[in-house]
Amino acid sequence: MAYNIAAWNVRGLNNIRKAAEVRKLIQSEQLALIGLVETKVKAKNTRMVQRRLGDWSGVTNNTKDPRGRIWVLWDPKAFKVTVVDMTDQVIHTRVDDLGARKHYMLSLVYARNNKKARSDLWKNLLNFSQGVASLNPWILMGDLNSCRFISEKVGGNKLHQRDVQELAECIERSGLEDIKGVGTFYTWTNRHEGDDRILSKLDRCLINNTWCITFPDVEGMFLEHGVSDHSPIILKWPHKGGDGHAPFRFFNHWLENKEFKALVEETWDCAVSGNPMMKLYTKLKLLKGKLKEWSKQNFSDLHEKVVKAREDLERIQREIQAHPLDIQLASMESSALEEYNKVAAAEESSLRQKSSASWALLGDENTSFFHKKMQGNRARNSVHSLVDSAQTTITDKREIAKLFVSYYQQVWGQRSNATIPSDFEEQLSFETTV
Repeated sequence: MAYNIAAWNVRGLNNIRKAAEVRKLIQSEQLALIGLVETKVKAKNTRMVQRRLGDWSGVTNNTKDPRGRIWVLWDPKAFKVTVVDMTDQVIHTRVDDLGARKHYMLSLVYARNNKKARSDLWKNLLNFSQGVASLNPWILMGDLNSCRFISEKVGGNKLHQRDVQELAECIERSGLEDIKGVGTFYTWTNRHEGDDRILSKLDRCLINNTWCITFPDVEGMFLEHGVSDHSPIILKWPHKGGDGHAPFRFFNHWLENKEFKALVEETWDCAVSGNPMMKLYTKLKLLKGKLKEWSKQNFSDLHEKVVKAREDLERIQREIQAHPLDIQLASMESSALEEYNKVAAAEESSLRQKSSASWALLGDENTSFFHKKMQGNRARNSVHSLVDSAQTTITDKREIAKLFVSYYQQVWGQRSNATIPSDFEEQLSFETTV
């Protein structure tokens, strides 16, 4: 299965809150590569800021522009990324997807605000399209700082054909076309209110004909702007087979709650039928269900507030796409953004209190330590492939699950001459050590 990738104009990465939003995007969309533009991170601060986003590999165009206009970050377990060419407005790469065993050319773009400077970018893209890109699937993502059609802007001064002509000609001559997309149409907003409100489509995801033939089912998803003034672009690959349900996890802080022990004792005292092993299995299954519900009722309130605040923000931003100049919606967006930032910061504060020793060592106002721990555990507990009895390697998640079930059905389904002591269940203790 191919890995999802994204591009986003974040309007600055030095802010810790922005870095937290990038991490959330990576986690929620299950990304293994992201291009970030307009980072505004100086070369000397690159490594420090990059660590806030995780332990991924990365490349920037700091050598072409000291303001760090374009970053490309990727998970080295998922991709091999090779830089083919670089300017102050684009990084051209070859991406080898280690999971899907396919490759493609990926260009991350952040065009200049100056029309004359953008002309250099259009020439570069045309040259690239006639060279290595002509022989490979090619996808271009990022902020082009220009519209392709005059209908792609509302508010402010109206566009004329001369304003969109150069980009339109570049796309056509380079053999590119907009990818099949869903989500927001206006990818940029100036966030002003009233008559000064402007929205336009500046961010694009473009593909060549070879890409269309090689990856016909891939689509682009343009998300709501969130904390930036630009929409993130997510490249969504078709998923064959689901990821399954989230695994059950035991949290040590449950032990500090007075209700926990009573809940365990109540469940363990339930009368169940079957042999001792079946009784143990049944009680553990019952306990898992009750603990999940109990945890949801007692420990998820703050997180739900964060989720709700973000949903409210995105719902308003979707309405703005339909009514871009609505004064009330603009005011509601400002209030919703303020509320989301407030509750998101409160959630991170709560995490710091629960892990005070670790946070004191980090000295950083973000949840990177918390998420790294979770990601490490998930990686260790994940099964990505199994070899069946015919020595065939299975990688599909649904087939892996079936193989597990089949194996243990055979093991537990066989009759055994072994005897089980009558006091077997009494010998089992449900004590937990931390």
